[in-house]
Amino acid sequence: MSNGNERDKRVRMFGCWAGLILAIGVSLYLRAYLPYHEVFSEDGASGDGASGDAVRFQGNDAWYHMRVAENFAQHIPHRLHHDPYAMFPDGQTISLAPMFDWIVGLGAWALGYGAPSERLVETVGAWLPAMMGSIMIAPVFLLGSLLYNRRVGLVAACLIAVLPGQFLRRSLLGFADHHVLEAFFSACAMLAWMAAADAGAKAGRVSGWSRENWRRVLGYSLMGGVLLGCYLLSWVGGVFLLFAMCGWVVAQATLDHLRGCAAGYLAVVCGVASIVAGVLIAPQLGSAHWARYQIVGLIACVSASIILTLLSWRLRPRTHRLWFPLVML
Repeated sequence: MSNGNERDKRVRMFGCWAGLILAIGVSLYLRAYLPYHEVFSEDGASGDGASGDAVRFQGNDAWYHMRVAENFAQHIPHRLHHDPYAMFPDGQTISLAPMFDWIVGLGAWALGYGAPSERLVETVGAWLPAMMGSIMIAPVFLLGSLLYNRRVGLVAACLIAVLPGQFLRRSLLGFADHHVLEAFFSACAMLAWMAAADAGAKAGRVSGWSRENWRRVLGYSLMGGVLLGCYLLSWVGGVFLLFAMCGWVVAQATLDHLRGCAAGYLAVVCGVASIVAGVLIAPQLGSAHWARYQIVGLIACVSASIILTLLSWRLRPRTHRLWFPLVML
């Protein structure tokens, strides 16, 4: 009986891996193979003046992202904060978040052994959205598996691979813009937060706060903070995700209180993750006004989790459980 169960388990695992590999292959076919000749054409010279394929970026913002990325690749670690060639005659402060330009510039710099050509930077920038759009299958699969089971995760992964709409369009070859990074890092950050919260909730209700459970919660929280910081560095409007996370903290703290469960793990998860994300964003405060709003949002996340934890702790032994949501309202 055990041998049969093990064999069935291996078959299911093989089918899951085969499905994921197939989904990634289909995703790359849609995102890279089909539009390839529209992006890399043979009717012109490359950006550095040498003969070869011309890169045709898709979308207006892609051209400006590539200008900043090319400049960064030639002046690592310094990135443009003020562009003297934009908005004549005084120039313009660059309001774009830097993560996309960092990845393209550093990737081209590494592939070019410290001296990347303009053509190489353009090629990396053109391929990055398609690669990230295909890698997106992994966090979607893990999110579905964590919320439900592997079968649901596999269905979700297959759907994100072929789903038409804005995500497909913005993750096509040549769409050198930051939007695909928003989707990828936000999904990864939510996955890490969910794993940390799940581990914290189980430790509080079932197994207790052992050293192993503390290590697991802190590890997921640190990972969530790094990924959240990467997301906030990918989009200047990332503070909206922080608003959604604050809403989740309020809802989860209320549910935990009504169930009679301690909500202290929320303060640990939000506190650690928000502090790590804030450390990653802090260097941008001097040159980017959007970073200030994101820091305020992170402070709100930490404050909400601490205040709700203390409020739940004070009200639980003294009053009826329904007082907590009424106080929240």
